[in-house]
Amino acid sequence: RQLLDGLGTIDGLKVWGITDPGRDDQRVPTVSFTIQGASSEEIDRHLASRGIFAWSGNFYALPISEALGLEPDGAVRVGLLHYNTAAEVDRLIAALQEFLER
Repeated sequence: RQLLDGLGTIDGLKVWGITDPGRDDQRVPTVSFTIQGASSEEIDRHLASRGIFAWSGNFYALPISEALGLEPDGAVRVGLLHYNTAAEVDRLIAALQEFLER
């Protein structure tokens, strides 16, 4: 929930998938998103430069990426696991805010 709430504070960022807190039990801890006016590769490179590992593209799901209107850039994907910390989520959100301020 911390990740989705943090992403929700970033202007121009759209999460692709379930964001309703009442449906958290229906989603996985992997989140795809786009930021208006930025390519997914640009965002991915910025995160990598900050030591944050993310992926960009269509993730071999070209038909859905096309249907959602995400091509040719696709989206950015980040995922959490049981060993990720709240501080790491905060660092991701800060890096995305920094990306917008560049």
